[in-house]
Parts: sequence; structure tokens; C-alpha cells
Amino acid sequence: MTIETQRTRLRRFGLSDVENMRELESDPEVMKFTPSRVPQSLEQTKSRLQSLVEKEATYAPFGVWAVELKDTSDFVGWFMLIHTQFNFPELGFMLVRRHWGKGLATEVASALIDFGYRKLNLPGIAATTNPENSASIRVLEKLGFGITKTISTYDRIFERDIELCIFELLNKTSSKG
Repeated sequence: MTIETQRTRLRRFGLSDVENMRELESDPEVMKFTPSRVPQSLEQTKSRLQSLVEKEATYAPFGVWAVELKDTSDFVGWFMLIHTQFNFPELGFMLVRRHWGKGLATEVASALIDFGYRKLNLPGIAATTNPENSASIRVLEKLGFGITKTISTYDRIFERDIELCIFELLNKTSSKG
């Protein structure tokens, strides 16, 4: 199953994506609001990619997708729609810096929301972000997400509690909700 948008194609990750993931995970600006907080070594990135590829079958039909431009196959980033600890499956994303500000996060996230609602009949989708991550908050707000609460959670990197904003988007047409 392939998901496409006007400009992008979503595909499953493979071990050959190590350089794509390395571009993402070695950039301090990209990593700033992630659970890791800091750039990752090549070994850390390889290990994470290996784990992601191994777990892929357990996620289906949900998952974590590599996103590339249709016309050039240039790597854009990753997007996920997976079950986590929240009431609804969680939407998440990371884009390489050279693709920031082009509307790609909104475009691809919108396609995943449509997939979740139309193909999986989800009653809602959750998303989380740091309250200082204004770019991600703007994307979520454009998509119609509303903040439902702010929680305090322990951050193992900062070794202290931090705030995390929880967003939800309800499926108005779902027969489950």
C-alpha cells in the first residue's frame, strides 16, 4: 500500500535509509524538540533504523513512513501514525531542515489523517509537542487539531519534568466515535 500526496510519496523504511535518517538525526535544530534532544551518532541512528525496520510488521496497517518527493525521490523526513499511550493513534513527524517552510508537513500529515479516517475509521488522532515547538504547533492547528491538555512528564535528557502539549483531532464522520 502506497500513500501519495500532490508532491510526495510515503513508503516503508528500509535499512538503505541510513543516510536519510542520518541527515535528520545529526541536525541539532531538527533534534531540539525530540525525546533525544541532541544529534545522534551514526551508530545510534543505525540502531534506531534497524529497530524501526524490525518493528514495521507489528505496526501495520499503521506505521512509520519515509517520505520522499515524487519528482526527485529526495528524502523529506518521516511521518508516523501508531498506537501509543494516548486515547487515539498518534501522528508524528520530522522533516529535514532543507524542506522546512514548504508546507510539506501539513500536506503529508493531512494525507495520513485522511488515511486514518477513511481507511481505518479511526474516531480520532492524537499528537504531542513541546509548547516551545511553534512550527509543529502551527501545523497541527492548520490541520484542525486542538490542544486538550498540557502534561508534565519526566525528561531523561534534561533530568527534570518538562511540559508536553497533547492535541487531538476528532473524526466527525466516524461510526466509532
